[in-house]
Amino acid sequence: MPYPRGPAGCPGSDVAGSTHTDLRSDTKRRIERHHVVLAAIVGGAFALRLAWSLHADPHPVSDFHDYWSLARGIVEHRQFGYPEPTAFFLPMHPLYLSAFVAISESPEFVRLATVAISSLTVIPMYLAGLGVVGSRRGALVAAAGFAVFPTFVLFSPILATEHLFIFLMVSAIAVATTRPDLLVTAVATGILLGLAQLTRGEAVFYTPAFVLWIAFGLRHLTLRRRAVLGLAMLVAIGVTLVPWYVRNAVVVDPSVGLSTSSGLNFYFAHNDSGNYGDFIEGNPLYGLPNEEASALGWELGLRHIRENPLSLFSDTWTGTTRLFGAPDYAIFWSTQATTGPGANDFAQGYVLGARTLGEAAHAATIGLILLAIGSLAFARSSPPGFVWLIIPLIASTWILRTVIYWAKPRYGYFITVMLVFAAAIAIDRVIDLLRRRSVTAAS
Repeated sequence: MPYPRGPAGCPGSDVAGSTHTDLRSDTKRRIERHHVVLAAIVGGAFALRLAWSLHADPHPVSDFHDYWSLARGIVEHRQFGYPEPTAFFLPMHPLYLSAFVAISESPEFVRLATVAISSLTVIPMYLAGLGVVGSRRGALVAAAGFAVFPTFVLFSPILATEHLFIFLMVSAIAVATTRPDLLVTAVATGILLGLAQLTRGEAVFYTPAFVLWIAFGLRHLTLRRRAVLGLAMLVAIGVTLVPWYVRNAVVVDPSVGLSTSSGLNFYFAHNDSGNYGDFIEGNPLYGLPNEEASALGWELGLRHIRENPLSLFSDTWTGTTRLFGAPDYAIFWSTQATTGPGANDFAQGYVLGARTLGEAAHAATIGLILLAIGSLAFARSSPPGFVWLIIPLIASTWILRTVIYWAKPRYGYFITVMLVFAAAIAIDRVIDLLRRRSVTAAS
């Protein structure tokens, strides 16, 4: 038993006081060292991404050209979609890009937007790791894993929605697992989820995972308190989304809702043509206005499932194999060369080292999946944040991208980030185990 604290000059005061001071100082120094390491990881992440961006020099094509055009329309015409307003794309990513377009619309400059936000995601990865991995070392492993994972580096200069989306979603996880008993935490989590839903609509399907976290991950709180926190989060999401819903109803069509692309994604997964995910000529949705195509997509997809219920199993299997397929998309989009001014005017280009880096991305993905599976061996030591939030998010992604909508490897970007947390648990626990064994052997 430690000596009790006594008046100044008494032995109890000197020993106990100095012990507590030393402990606090030691803890503070460790945290400061971790923050220095984190800053170095952020710097390294930015250096890797910038180097690849300068080397590959990718120009925006396909959907990424559309995001660039939307950003220019916001800056030049103060309108989302020009000359006609659109609800096919969600607003947050083009709005973010427009801040860079306002300085220069050059693709070489604008892609700094995605390079920067991808690099900065290292910070919420660390903060989220504290709650879902369960140690500062494990949080640093998660942050470093995100910083150097080949797919994330190679895809970073592409003007894709994934970069901002991941930043917002991981930030929501970090906030939700930090002082989760506070009302302000629930509100902040809801705002971040709302912004994520305005970046990629799939975030709507991730809301139940956060509800599950509050309901079961916070069981030490009273039922009433959990209900208040859950309601506050949902209200914050709703308040964040309302302006976009109102804008779509007034400017586009009252029936639009969040986006006009959902029906297409549903039809791509469930249709009679046998062309999973291929928007080819002859497709009944081809050439229709976005609103009509989305509505018809839902109608035809549901009809296909009703008439061929067993096809749901084959569609789900196809989606699963695509979702966890080789991440070739990062290299593919980084090496396309423009052949004209249009979004679809591009062809395969050549970038030195691209093939080798693509193979590295494939190997790293296999390694990540194996480490994530290995984390199951440490299931008992997994924090509630991992059990009641990360695992439900992984399951939600699989259901969304294989059962409901169509899948391809690029749509596995978010689930790959979640697997980084699982891999960090495996690495952190193995280090712990090895250290304990070395201590036991030494004694």
